[in-house]
Amino acid sequence: MKTNELDADVIDEKPVRFDFSKGFGKTWEIPFEHKDSDEYYPMTNYAYLLPEEFKKDLRGKDIKKMANECSGITLVYLICLERYALALTGCGMDHSWEICEAYVNFGYLPPIHFCDLPELSGIKFDEKTQELINACKKSLEISSGYAYCLKERLCGMESNLKGVII
Repeated sequence: MKTNELDADVIDEKPVRFDFSKGFGKTWEIPFEHKDSDEYYPMTNYAYLLPEEFKKDLRGKDIKKMANECSGITLVYLICLERYALALTGCGMDHSWEICEAYVNFGYLPPIHFCDLPELSGIKFDEKTQELINACKKSLEISSGYAYCLKERLCGMESNLKGVII
C-alpha cells in the first residue's frame, strides 16, 4: 500500500499493557478461525491498538490472511475495551520493524512510538523496507506539523495575554 493511502488514525498510539496469559474468551480473543494453533497466541503483555473504526474497515476482508502477512504479529480483539489490537507472537528483540509493517499491512501509518527503527544486521534494503521508512517519515511529519501548529497557537495566546492581569 502506498504511503499516501495509509490512514493516520493511530500515529499517537502507545503500547497498552495487557495480560494475555489469562482471560482468553472473556477479556480477549483471536477474531478468526485458528484451530487452537499456538502461532496466533500473543507472547508478550502488550497490545498495539487499532482505531475504533477498524471494525467497519474489516468488512469483506480476510483478516486471517492479513494477520498471516504480518511477521511475528497477530490480530486480537480486546473484549473488555471493545477494540482490535495487534500483539506480538514472538519476543526477545526490538520488534519495531514488524509492528510498523503490521500497521501498514492493515492500512495505517505506524505510531511514532515505533518509528525509531533499529538498524538490524542482516536487514536488506528493498522496496518493502523503503515503504516502511516512508510510512514512518509520514507519521513523523504529521505529528511534527500538529505540534508546530499547537506551539504557534500558544505563542499567539501568550502574545495576547501579555499585560493582562488574571
